[in-house]
Amino acid sequence: MSAQAASRLDFSLWQRFASGHGMSVLLVGLLLLSVAWPVQSARWAPGMAPTTLVTLLALALFVMSDALRWPRLHARMAALTVGAALVIASAIAVMPEGSLGTRAAGLAPEVLTWLGAIGSQEVLPGQVEFAILITSLFWTLGFWGAGQALRRRQAWLLILPAGLVQGMTLANVAGGAALWLATFMAASLALLIHTSTLRRQDVWRERGIEYAPSLALSHSAFILGFGVAAVLLVSTLPVMPWTPFDGAARRTQSAADAFEETFGRLFNALPSRRHYVTLTYEGETTLRGNPQLTDQRLFSVVGPPQLWRARAYTDYTGSGWATDAAEFIDFAPQEAATGDRVVVRHEFRMDAATDSLFSGGQPLRFDAPALALASPDAPWDVLQVKYGEGLDYFKTRLNLRYRSEGAALLASAQRLRESAEEPYPDWVADAYLQLPETLPQRVHDLALEAAEGAETPYDQALAVRDYLLANYRYELDVPQPPEGSDGVDFFLFETRQGYCDYYASAMVVLMRSLGIPTRYVLGYAAGQYDPGRNEYVVREFNYHAWPEVYFPGFGWLPFEPTPPEAIEFGGTPADAADLRGGIDAEFDEAAFLEDQPGSVPVGVVATGGGGFSQTLLAALALAGLLLAAAVFLYHRVWWRLAELDRTAEIYGKMARLGALLGMPPRPHQTPLEYGRALAGRMPSHAWAVLDISEAYAAYRYSPWRVSMSQRLHAEHAWGRLRGALLRMLLRPGR
Repeated sequence: MSAQAASRLDFSLWQRFASGHGMSVLLVGLLLLSVAWPVQSARWAPGMAPTTLVTLLALALFVMSDALRWPRLHARMAALTVGAALVIASAIAVMPEGSLGTRAAGLAPEVLTWLGAIGSQEVLPGQVEFAILITSLFWTLGFWGAGQALRRRQAWLLILPAGLVQGMTLANVAGGAALWLATFMAASLALLIHTSTLRRQDVWRERGIEYAPSLALSHSAFILGFGVAAVLLVSTLPVMPWTPFDGAARRTQSAADAFEETFGRLFNALPSRRHYVTLTYEGETTLRGNPQLTDQRLFSVVGPPQLWRARAYTDYTGSGWATDAAEFIDFAPQEAATGDRVVVRHEFRMDAATDSLFSGGQPLRFDAPALALASPDAPWDVLQVKYGEGLDYFKTRLNLRYRSEGAALLASAQRLRESAEEPYPDWVADAYLQLPETLPQRVHDLALEAAEGAETPYDQALAVRDYLLANYRYELDVPQPPEGSDGVDFFLFETRQGYCDYYASAMVVLMRSLGIPTRYVLGYAAGQYDPGRNEYVVREFNYHAWPEVYFPGFGWLPFEPTPPEAIEFGGTPADAADLRGGIDAEFDEAAFLEDQPGSVPVGVVATGGGGFSQTLLAALALAGLLLAAAVFLYHRVWWRLAELDRTAEIYGKMARLGALLGMPPRPHQTPLEYGRALAGRMPSHAWAVLDISEAYAAYRYSPWRVSMSQRLHAEHAWGRLRGALLRMLLRPGR
């Protein structure tokens, strides 16, 4: 056979493959594998039949039945029989340990029990039922979906349900999401083009139109190239942070939350394979070095700003805090103890995995099942609240949504001073005056020095707080206390700098040295207010610790010895004053409950009669075009910088404003050289320019991470520099 004849034969084989079922089967298989493999790799239900094998078997059964020209009824009965056998085998494999006969006999009661719990509030593991659901789903996708694409030439009927399954899967798996999504998109695009071409060929055959197979193939190649170009073009367009369907999405959120809650209740034993930050609070905590905090979002809160309380500790160990004489019991809703406390209500939406229920103020009640950590001698003194349902299966819960009520103290300073005449309850004195015998004497002496002249526990608390604020520097980059040393002593006399853990621990120890019951509390500061959603967004760097002092007749009152420039308060004294949630000198005012931004009505639309003139319509259209152009330019020039690291974002914005002033960065300039040049143009703000430039240089060239202190300095500098640059731009004759 000549080389030319062999070439024609090879091309003919390729034509038959591409024009028939061969290419279709390949594309359908690739699409189904891109959906099945992430589910299989997640291993949600150990022992479940591999989803890739189930899907390929279903596809192979359809291809075989189609090639042998089985009647459709026979093919469907075969698919139903083989699929049912696979589903039952998969479910039996997931059943709890036992002999094969025992597991098979227990399958029906297990499924019936699960079905009966759908309308109740019972929590079930659901692993067996999950295996049944997933195996049935992928068998159906493999057989029925392949039939739609191969026989009916309707690829959308396969792509839509497969895409829905993949979207739900990739939202709950860790790693590889981009690869499998890209594979799915490429296979879907190619399958749509291929089935469109096959439908065209079918029409040509029905009409008796002669055509060269290469014509159809070249047409498919043209459509494929056009589709890829369109996808690339769309991927480069800006993604506007706005959606016209935002209102509808919010209205359906409650239904989605209800479905998510029901799914989590019925399939409670399924851990997510997605990477989540996990918030847990163990029985002991230690004083350590730099906490390496990030801007990872943890949760959001609707309601007045407070300190979000997670757990309190009773015993100081010298190296940290512990709680020994306490256990978890059913949480009993409480009432505010006195008329000096106001009830504050909040709605929490968790983005992190956690078993803890946060509250603003002392916890009173939750709309979720809860367990309370408390001493048997004082069950009303709640140290921590945990989510109390399904913990046998999954120790931390994802996407918790709940409402809480807490008690915030509003007593006046005078009344708190008068409480000194009342004795402390035994349960308070026994649990919250403990100090280790190894505590150095100089710590006791310092407590007396700091509180000198203060007569009442309330005044002593203020004096100790003010002493710490005045004499110690806030710093995240601190060394861990040496082994064998006392952490509070190390902070007070050696480093004389630290962050909230050290300030709070020091105040608790100093107050206990004065005989005043005080405890150590962990949680988070209020976070950043989002006016668009009327909520506070709490991130990892809002982590916070603070002391609570007990006053007879009133209860626990938080104090704030951590300086206001701390990163957890937002980084600037002005912002921190609004969000600290601590105490002031007087408690007669409760403005923080009444003057919230959320009290301003939003979304009000005025309506009226009359129509629009053509001129007005034209003016509005022109204004809309100008606004769209402005938004586009804003996004391309400014908003997209937010995709960078925060340090690079700040430097980029400074450089772009500098370019508008006629001082763009030159190709030969390093960040520090450009910073010095721009600082020469703005001598009154030279320090801000240099702080930003130094932080960016560290981010760009240092092998180590940019320290939180450098980030904090850059944030402070940008807050001052931004206004100065804008004023220079607007100044006539600049």
